[in-house]
This record gives sequence, C-alpha cells and structure tokens, in this order.
Amino acid sequence: ANGVRYQLDGSVSVASDALAAVNLTMPVRFANIKAVAKFANDKVVANSTVYFETTNKKYERMSFQARTDYQGVFTASLPAGTYEAYWLDEHKQKQYFSGQIKVQDGMNAELGDIKLAISRFEVSGTCERINLPVTEHCISLMQPEM
Repeated sequence: ANGVRYQLDGSVSVASDALAAVNLTMPVRFANIKAVAKFANDKVVANSTVYFETTNKKYERMSFQARTDYQGVFTASLPAGTYEAYWLDEHKQKQYFSGQIKVQDGMNAELGDIKLAISRFEVSGTCERINLPVTEHCISLMQPEM
C-alpha cells in the first residue's frame, strides 16, 4: 500500500478451483514526533522519561515513552491518535504536560516546547550550620518543623 511493504504473519489458503478475496488489516503506521519537555518556569526536563497515553485507551496494552536529552529534547514514534504526555515526579505521581498531542497516520511533526504545570528550581550553596554542600538532605534539615 502506497509503496510500503508489509510482512504477512500467517498463511492464506485458496482452493485451486475457487476465486477468493482476502481482506488484510494493515498495521497502523507510526509517526515521529519531536518536542522539548519543560517545566512551567522554562527549566528543561533533562535526562528523564516522558510517557504517552492515548485519550481513548486504544493502545493501553502498549507502553509509549521517550527519553529526554540534557536539553529536554525527545523524539517518539507513535501510532495515529490523540495522546496526553506526562512525567513522573519524585513521588512517582503523574504530572501532565499541557495540551494534547495529535498524531496523524505516518505524518512526522515537530511540536516545539511542551510544558508541565509545575516548576523546578536549582539550589546551590552550603548549609552554614554544618558547612556541607546543599543537598536534598541538607535542605530538609533546614526546613522548619511543623
């Protein structure tokens, strides 16, 4: 179909004296999308994973995901459909990117920036009381108890 070759998995038998029509279902063609994953404050979602789920649960048995590079850029190959993209935060909670991603059969697309509703900030310095580099543990020590 349209210059694309498909492999038949299985066999078709036709009696020698019969005319037969065979209906084949062609697999969905995938399209490549490219985007930059960012937090709400424009910090990139670097070296992480972006996940995709279809809005109609059509491919729920399949897992679609893509790794971002150090600049938040990722590419993914997806079958035609409408998707919501999300990222798993530190607590393994889904954080959704704004807007839906619409993929047309076999049509590659560059989406530009896609953004989460949450922000992330980088903190550097030292903890004055214990003279250590700022880390998650140091910051949690500095937070007042309630």
